[in-house]
Amino acid sequence: MVRVIRVLSPHDQVELLLAARAIVHAAPLFRPTLPSGTPFQYRMTNCGDLGWTADRHGYRYVSVHPVTGAPWPTLPPLLQRIAAEVGGPRFSPQSCLLNVYRVGESLGWHQDRTEERFDRPIISISLGASGLFEVAGLTRPTARTKAEQWTLGSGDILVMSDDDRLRFHRAVDVIDSAHPLIPSGVRLNFTIRQVR
Repeated sequence: MVRVIRVLSPHDQVELLLAARAIVHAAPLFRPTLPSGTPFQYRMTNCGDLGWTADRHGYRYVSVHPVTGAPWPTLPPLLQRIAAEVGGPRFSPQSCLLNVYRVGESLGWHQDRTEERFDRPIISISLGASGLFEVAGLTRPTARTKAEQWTLGSGDILVMSDDDRLRFHRAVDVIDSAHPLIPSGVRLNFTIRQVR
């Protein structure tokens, strides 16, 4: 199941922005690379017990920041609450990716397969400028593939679970819309995952 719910109040969005600033202060943004050496378009960081990264050695979760070597900051209380409310009783959040997209930056088609188990949902939270998100099927999309599309606004939560957990998906672009919290057209995306 892929569903979008809007649950973050303006107060919660402010709290999430403050949490993002604290996360970035403790774990500075970095730009991962594909195994080929090509850098990602966007910058990112993590919080929680494990953080996701990518480089010439592949895609994986690590317990420390790949640049600073410091442990990741803990998952903020608001994200813990969202994980408990949305993820269900068996969901145990271990990692939250924080991707920072600017206008013109995107994330191509991919499946989330780095985790050790696929029977737990992936929870994605948008903050700031809106972004276009697409979901296809279980095989890599082609130019003719018709994908489902959502415009994710600030405070929207997208959940991928059950048989749809492994569907290919991508973040197409930031829609340049000013937002009171982040007026520069920047979109923050928090992705909460259970790794093990």
